Amino acid sequence: MPDQHGKARTLTAVDVAYATSGGNEQNGVIGGTTVTHLVDPRTGRPMSDATGAVTVTADRCILADAWATAFSVVTRAEARQLAQKAGIGLMDWRN
Repeated sequence: MPDQHGKARTLTAVDVAYATSGGNEQNGVIGGTTVTHLVDPRTGRPMSDATGAVTVTADRCILADAWATAFSVVTRAEARQLAQKAGIGLMDWRN
């Protein structure tokens, strides 16, 4: 995973699960608009502005994956607030 300067980073997992979610790799065009594979649960529609990725650490992979997807559809500020409240580790790589 690249850092903010484009350099590769290695993450080591010991008794922790990592999950990454983002919209910059899986996308398509619908009705002339580029959309990602992420669906905003608030609208039920594909997201058109999700770029980059969000990486989350949690004690179980299923939780990390769910939080990573959830954090991908909210703002950075909302993601930070939710992560802090839930005790979830968050790395935000969005553009």
